[in-house]
Amino acid sequence: MMKSPYPIILCVILAINLCSAQTTEKNITWFQTLKEVSISPNARPDTVSGSKQWMIFDFAFCEKGILLLTYTKNEKKCALQLLKDNNELEVVSNEIKEPLGFFEAAQKSIFLETKNEVLEVSFIGNTIELVPFKEELFYSVVRPIKGINACAYYMNNWSPNTPEFSYLRIDRNTKKIDTIENIRNQYLYEQYYSEYKFLSFKDRCEINRRAKATGENKYDLAVKFTGFTHSLWWKPLYSPLFMKKDTALVFDHYQHQIQKYTCSNSPIKSQEFDFHQKKEYKHILLQDYFDESLFALFLKNGKTTISKVNASNRELEQSFILFYKYVYKIKIKKGVAYYLYRPFESSQNSFLYAEVLR
Repeated sequence: MMKSPYPIILCVILAINLCSAQTTEKNITWFQTLKEVSISPNARPDTVSGSKQWMIFDFAFCEKGILLLTYTKNEKKCALQLLKDNNELEVVSNEIKEPLGFFEAAQKSIFLETKNEVLEVSFIGNTIELVPFKEELFYSVVRPIKGINACAYYMNNWSPNTPEFSYLRIDRNTKKIDTIENIRNQYLYEQYYSEYKFLSFKDRCEINRRAKATGENKYDLAVKFTGFTHSLWWKPLYSPLFMKKDTALVFDHYQHQIQKYTCSNSPIKSQEFDFHQKKEYKHILLQDYFDESLFALFLKNGKTTISKVNASNRELEQSFILFYKYVYKIKIKKGVAYYLYRPFESSQNSFLYAEVLR
């Protein structure tokens, strides 16, 4: 990694000669020490991993280093490799078919999702194994859990095709389930339930018959019939939950509120935020894997700006513009942004880079 910026203390000696009209000269000298400043070179990011033979599809941090999902020609046939702390590469598996990417569960377990199965990355001694995991259990229990503390589990019932969802709190001792937050995009909600209304009489009758026969909701059937959730006007909801120590933070992007819940489920006074209304906001919030700091991502003219979010006063504290344009798969660990990048119209493969957020 690059060396940290070095301070330079500048001492300026100013000498001014003042000449009188009678050609009498007096030399006056001032000595002044300017306050300390930091000067940082505009350094290029460090290359963490890359190869002329293979591309990087995805990556994930783990206890032994960085897991890389790589492919040579066809991204439907990938290999799983481990980049160790000493920069050595170890091939874990060459038989990953049709991968979707890594998923890090709230309890820090790492899963590898593929089109046909879910694999848990298991660390046994010095070896790494891919263990098949029950898909039903993964998608109904593991994936919905967004946070854990000493008192409860926090999960949601989010779906990419619904205009609202809820955050649930499950008490670890009593197993009691409470709804702590309802998230709704009011505009999409009204549009969603208007699809049935604007269908023809014939189509409404057909949908009513099917709803009666199957028990499905007629409004959901109408949306499937019109394809509204797959149109240009539809956007899946985004209001993430993060854990800061034992406190759960819900960033409600539609009520413009940060809702906070302590371990004992006592709500803390909510705070308004507005940075999500900026045109450049990418609807992505990231959390540092190490110290739980929160960051918001903005994109303008291809340049990605990472801004640190102060959850206490909902302000953006510092902003960092990444060196390369159109980077993707951004993750943050110990104040360093890791991302994938491939130069535009270049023969270079996609590499993994690291850039210190200064």
